[in-house]
Parts: sequence; structure tokens; C-alpha cells
Amino acid sequence: GGLFFLIVGFMANMFDSLEPILTQVFQVDAFQYAEISSAYLLGTVVFLLPAGFLLDRYAYRPLMCSALSASLLGVLLFVNAKTFVVARVGMFITGVGDSFCLIGTMKLLSYHFSPRRRGTATGLFITFGMLGGWIAQLPLKQFLMSYSWHSMMFIVMGLMLMTAVLFFTV
Repeated sequence: GGLFFLIVGFMANMFDSLEPILTQVFQVDAFQYAEISSAYLLGTVVFLLPAGFLLDRYAYRPLMCSALSASLLGVLLFVNAKTFVVARVGMFITGVGDSFCLIGTMKLLSYHFSPRRRGTATGLFITFGMLGGWIAQLPLKQFLMSYSWHSMMFIVMGLMLMTAVLFFTV
């Protein structure tokens, strides 16, 4: 759960670091670029309530693995996008999948931690999310000085796959 939270924190904050590169790649202005990053957040916000509804009614592991698969599919679309419209769709799908992380983490905490330990566990999960946000800033900018944005997204996809395997097996 913490690794998924780290990925979501990264995804929500990476757009600032990627802006100089992706405005050139997709040949868009700042307004159009904001549509790509907004699509991620819109997908997340729109699906928070449905994610909670589904997590209340169906098994946790298959839903979380499906959510990670949706996120992975969205990132794959984004990485392979030739137009900014496809990039937007990819980020929206990623946001939909990532919405389950936010709700699923709260559900995970309620099942596996007593009320006495839940505050500490919640603090740990939020720390992972904030760490992802921090990585998406200066460390990502430094990474992009030597490697491509595609390389970075493939690392994210690898982390998503690893997280899905952990959800499924642990």
C-alpha cells in the first residue's frame, strides 16, 4: 500500500518537472499542457467515490490489482502518445486507477491496524505519498538531465508492476 501511495504522490506532482520537455514533445502551449495534468487529477477526483463504493462491496486484492492495471495502462498510453489528446486520455485513466490507492489505503489501514496504531500507520502511508511528491521535483529534474522522460515512466511502470505483484501475493 505504501509503494502505491508513493507512486500516486509522484504521479500527482511530476507535471511541473516534465513541463519543459512535454510542451515540446506534444507541441502544446502551457494551457494545453495543463489539460494533460488536469486530466490525471480529474480522473482521480471523479472516481474517488466509486472506488469507495466498490471497495465496500468487493474483494480488496482483485480491485487493487485491477486499479494498478488501469494505472499501468494509462501510463503506457501516455508514454506512447503521439498527440496531446491521447496523453490526456492516458493520464485520465491513470488517475482513475490511482483513485483506488487513496481509498484502498484507508481500507487497508482499518483492517490491519488497531485504532491504537492506526495514526502511526496513516502517518507512514502519508509519508510515502509525500516522498513520492518530493521525488517528482528536484530528484526528477536531476534524473531528466541524464535520462529521457520515457525512461522515467518505464521505471514508474516497473514500480506499478512490482506493487501489483505484492498486492496479489502478500
